[in-house]
Order: sequence, then structure tokens, then C-alpha cells
Amino acid sequence: MPVIISGTVVADPQGNKYSTIPVGAPVKITSEVRYLANQPNQAYVYYVQVKNFAGQVEFIESYKGIFLGESDNASVTWNPTIDGPYFIETYVWDSDNIPLASPGNIINVVLVKSQHS
Repeated sequence: MPVIISGTVVADPQGNKYSTIPVGAPVKITSEVRYLANQPNQAYVYYVQVKNFAGQVEFIESYKGIFLGESDNASVTWNPTIDGPYFIETYVWDSDNIPLASPGNIINVVLVKSQHS
């Protein structure tokens, strides 16, 4: 695959990493995506999927970009509405829904807590 997904970070909008995410707080999920092929201007779509521990998808969002160099930072924002543990999956596809990268490392145990807990 011509793209590598790495360095996925779960943080607040200012870039501070969360230890526990408050329900309703904005969560910025960012990955570095590196393009290994030598073709300029490759369009891509970065997908983030958040699942609960029962395997149900709670959130899916995408970011569209174009590789102008060898790497880019792609991010989406999630606003969790239900407390509990989650895991995050990341993918990069081209605009024709063909994978450009193997799935990124799964981020396990993202804990969302109600502020009343």
C-alpha cells in the first residue's frame, strides 16, 4: 500500500491529550499519513470510525485531502454523547473507495465519562 497511517493522537481542540474524555467535549482525532509513492497530487480520504466495546459504530467521519508532499496530518472532530469505553479505527482510501493504506493501529480504551459520575 502506498500510504502509512501513524501517530494517531486523541486530544482536545488545542492539542492537549485527554486522560478521560468528558461527555459532550470535542475530541480531535489526528493521524500522520505518509505517502510513499512518487505521484504528486494524490487525493485521499481519511476515515475515523469510533466503536463501542460491543462493536457498534458510534461515530464515523472523514477528511478529504491531497498529498502535495510526502506527509500530511489529517484530523476529524468527534463529540461523544454517551459515556463508556470506545476504540478508534483509522483508514485512508482514494476518492474511488479503494484502500491506499492498511488500517492504522487501533486506539483501544478511549474512556468517555459523564461529568456527573
